[in-house]
Amino acid sequence: MPPPPPVNPQRLSPAESRERTLYFFHGLGVDVPLPVSAERPDAYTSLVRAIVSSAAVTSSRVSCTLTVSPAVANQYNTLHGGAVAAVAEAVGMACARAAAGDKEMFLGELSTAYLAAARLNNTYNTLHGGAVAAVAEAVGMACARAAAGDREMFLGELSIAYLAAARCDSEVDVEAQILRKGRSVVVTTIDFRLKDTKKLCYTSRATFYIMPVASL
Repeated sequence: MPPPPPVNPQRLSPAESRERTLYFFHGLGVDVPLPVSAERPDAYTSLVRAIVSSAAVTSSRVSCTLTVSPAVANQYNTLHGGAVAAVAEAVGMACARAAAGDKEMFLGELSTAYLAAARLNNTYNTLHGGAVAAVAEAVGMACARAAAGDREMFLGELSIAYLAAARCDSEVDVEAQILRKGRSVVVTTIDFRLKDTKKLCYTSRATFYIMPVASL
């Protein structure tokens, strides 16, 4: 990695701004190639499934356990925000389908509050925010499907609040519940709590839209 550009308190020129922007992206590893496994069509789904386990589904609630691993950590070794959103969307969709049945639906809105970091074992080794999102999506979808039945639906909106940290190899309880269920929309809430202390790490809200039935 090239040395960082000198800090200048004065106004930056366009060339200096460009240099600092490129340095920032290089620091994130933008030039590092992805592994071959990441090019598979099911790589994203497999990543989410690998960190979520022990699912319990009812007509209005879906709960599971998220295990923090280095695969979902960001450059600060914390849980990637995108993973938080992905999990929130998946769990929210599951919750919506549990309530609305097996109907075709899509995500219309997702909001997430990031309150704290889920850490790994070493300094800054916390759960990647993207992993939290991924789990929230999966559990939310399961909750929605449990309520709405096996109907086609899609995630319309996902919001996540990151409240605390989850360390590497720690276990996180993920629970999704139905907030509102209508003919064409299912709204779920997904909470992430440390299994040992029950401390709330992340909270997410996912909105799923049920696909309308085509008429001939």
